[in-house]
Amino acid sequence: MNQSENEVILEKEWSFWRIGMMVSVLVGIGIGMIAFFTFRDGSGRASVPVVKPTPFSTLIVVPSPRTELVTPYARLVSERLYHISDKILVDIYAATGNQEVVELTLILTYDPQVLEVNADNIKNAGVFKTINADTKEPGKLILTLFITPTVGHKPIVLHQETKLATVQFKPLVAQQGRVEVNLEYSKGNSQFTTLTPFSSDRPEKPINLLESVEGAVFTIE
Repeated sequence: MNQSENEVILEKEWSFWRIGMMVSVLVGIGIGMIAFFTFRDGSGRASVPVVKPTPFSTLIVVPSPRTELVTPYARLVSERLYHISDKILVDIYAATGNQEVVELTLILTYDPQVLEVNADNIKNAGVFKTINADTKEPGKLILTLFITPTVGHKPIVLHQETKLATVQFKPLVAQQGRVEVNLEYSKGNSQFTTLTPFSSDRPEKPINLLESVEGAVFTIE
């Protein structure tokens, strides 16, 4: 074998060695990238970010009742702290259990020297078809939410606590102590806050299904 043939053989062996080294390097890089992204993905799943509320968030957390309520019930829900320049929003919630109802009348009482309400700022959540508001007497708001069976409205059943309306109050003074918006209620008495059962015939004596109620308590700074 002459020198030129030896050079050709050596050149081919060198080429095969280089190709093998390149393949090994590429495989190593690929394995490294796979390991990197797998670790990053795994570490991302292990650390769950805390979701912070944003103005566009649809998640609404309703605070639990301050007292133990018995169904059927109605209650008022509001923030705990307001500033004198804020709009005070008081939501009305109710649960009827398995009871079919036609009307809910709420008598809200408040201090007229601390709070002011405008009937035009009361919003119906749409569960009951109609809402009427009476603000004639200072310190008292009478809200009646009802459906009309004679025009085909179906009875209302609230198996779970459901928002029915929102009342907007205007603060008149800063109040460092408790500010209360209460519900006038007497069990079984239809002269106060009353939940009326659905019936095809109008009963001779009004029936109040409510077993319990709860008002709202907050502070205005």
